[in-house]
Amino acid sequence: MTYVKRIACLANSWKIGGACVAGKEIAGDRWGGWIRPVSVRPAGELSQEERHYENGQDPEVGDIVDIPLTELRPSAYQQENHVIDYRRHWKRVGRCTWEQLQAAVDTVVGPLWENGHSSSRGINDCVPEGNATKLGDSLCLVRPVDLDLIVGREWEGKRRVRGQFSVDGLRYRLKVTDPVAVSHFLGRPDGTHRIEEAILCLSLGEIFRGQAYKLIAAVITRSRLEGEGL
Repeated sequence: MTYVKRIACLANSWKIGGACVAGKEIAGDRWGGWIRPVSVRPAGELSQEERHYENGQDPEVGDIVDIPLTELRPSAYQQENHVIDYRRHWKRVGRCTWEQLQAAVDTVVGPLWENGHSSSRGINDCVPEGNATKLGDSLCLVRPVDLDLIVGREWEGKRRVRGQFSVDGLRYRLKVTDPVAVSHFLGRPDGTHRIEEAILCLSLGEIFRGQAYKLIAAVITRSRLEGEGL
């Protein structure tokens, strides 16, 4: 049975084989819980055809969207997953403002999920599989302190973008999977680029080589919500 959830799209990020969309329910100025629309495929990735509007456009961060869904299907710590009704288009019904978004920011006390584990290029950017499966959520909206986007070459000389910031006095450096932010900062020289004011949508991704990685799924700024880019 199909039901419709209205969300503010807070991420439309890269995922192997497609995209990961996530947002919070919204009714006027009232915010609800997280929703991650997923496909029935094992990793839940969404193809372009499964997530576009009737006019063929892809949802943008900040869009308010009505999404037809068929069932809640939590997967381990990704408790926010709802299966899409692939037969029906999504509908854009408005835009979220910067002022509205402030009330959606989550209160974080202590670590983001769990700290103490880092990849070779990250800081507190992963959780071992055995620990991750005990967690109860996988999405978070945070207001970072001292946010820097770091552009540089990593494995096989490929340029990548990571975000370094603090939340509740704890330091992080996470991979950015937001295609808009990555495209924007790959157009800049290698190095560190400060963003003075932003909100980050963070996601705890699927298990990869024994780890669940913390990802910056969206870098949200006032200018982006106003359609002026990062």
